[in-house]
Amino acid sequence: MQESFEFKPIKMEKIKLVIWDLDETFWKGTLSEEGIEEIKENTEIVKILSSRGIINSISSKNNFDSARKKLIELGVWEYFIFPSINWQPKGIAIRDLIENCQLRDINVLFIDDNHLNLKEAKFYNENLNIAEPQFIQSILSHLSFKGKEDQKLSRLAQYKILEKKSSAKKLFQNDNLKFLESSNIQVELIQNDNILLNINRVVELLERTNQLNFTKIRSKKTEISSLLNDSDYNCALVRVKDNFGDYGLVGFYALNIKQNHLQHFTFSCRILNLGIAQYIYSILNFPSIKIVPEVAEQLDKITPNWISEISKNDKILTSNSKKNNNSKLRIFFKGGCDLQQMIFYLNANNFDIFEETNYVGENNFPIHQEHTQILLDSQSLSQEHKDYVQNTSFLPFADSKYYKTSLFEAKYDCVIISVLMDYTNELYLHKTKNILLPLGGYYNNWSDEENDE
Repeated sequence: MQESFEFKPIKMEKIKLVIWDLDETFWKGTLSEEGIEEIKENTEIVKILSSRGIINSISSKNNFDSARKKLIELGVWEYFIFPSINWQPKGIAIRDLIENCQLRDINVLFIDDNHLNLKEAKFYNENLNIAEPQFIQSILSHLSFKGKEDQKLSRLAQYKILEKKSSAKKLFQNDNLKFLESSNIQVELIQNDNILLNINRVVELLERTNQLNFTKIRSKKTEISSLLNDSDYNCALVRVKDNFGDYGLVGFYALNIKQNHLQHFTFSCRILNLGIAQYIYSILNFPSIKIVPEVAEQLDKITPNWISEISKNDKILTSNSKKNNNSKLRIFFKGGCDLQQMIFYLNANNFDIFEETNYVGENNFPIHQEHTQILLDSQSLSQEHKDYVQNTSFLPFADSKYYKTSLFEAKYDCVIISVLMDYTNELYLHKTKNILLPLGGYYNNWSDEENDE
């Protein structure tokens, strides 16, 4: 009788990767023998986990082409990264898979119906979480698989880039430097108001990153806003791209200029071993930093010569030059969450997307800037009147960025504006200053006495 494992899911930390065995685990039956029967619940679980930002992979003793064909038929092949489908032992293969994903085994779950495979995987990956198939029904409700909303599957897309890069890297055998030099790694520093537009990403980087979070200081949104408005600090979001794709906003730093000291210096593990942290550290001229262990990369006094920075002049030249057939169309979105589904489909189709969406102010009040009246006033209203609106305490829905927008910059091929606020907000006229302000929602008239509360 096969030995059974006692699985204690309460001890699991946050799971970032699930590795699936196929035969008698992901599906019923054995592919190389009698054939298989789909377990539709498992197919759906993989898709739901992906939408939570949790990645899926495979470790299966099978013929690669046959398994790939079957998974394509089931419509789920593209949801797996670094699939290990061969006749080799699983322990070392899983160790290599986790390393390719740049994760720690403590954040990985391996599911298999064979207890020997589970034991072997645990032998080579000491902190790996393991489970038999009966645990699968508990995954979606388990706190360790809560993840974070990612309907655009952006995290899966980033791992697909890692997958492509890993394949290309094999051509260079052991010469990693030549591979890096051939990758055309480019860094863009995003500063000033553009950081505020992406402040949620800053908070996410500070909260979720560990391997490349050098100072380990976790800050709330209000604290980050204060830093960005402090002239003593030089702050920037870091965007990275190379020949394999765009990694997105993967780093943030906050440098105290007077003290020449880095308060924040954090990067996503998706750019691990590219030299990005070292490059940023060098262009800041090696400031002091209190490194809180453990970190996956060390800092020293070198400047990686395989990385280049996209300067402001480069960006201007690109936007003003004549586009060739390979250029990305630049699309600007202005609005709220109603645009997210459209953006989801466009992100994967070679468009350069710019977003200005609603956000939460320091007073925790949701701020919308997309109403037509606000857009018009951003160009025509006097600065005196703008300051009045933005600095008045009894207008909690307006802040210092209320009238700021990049909409009127002549650099977009297409502009898409949501008119939801136009037909759901009422317009209110200030009695003495004659300023029109949109407020309310869905036909609630705030001038009615019944709405005084």
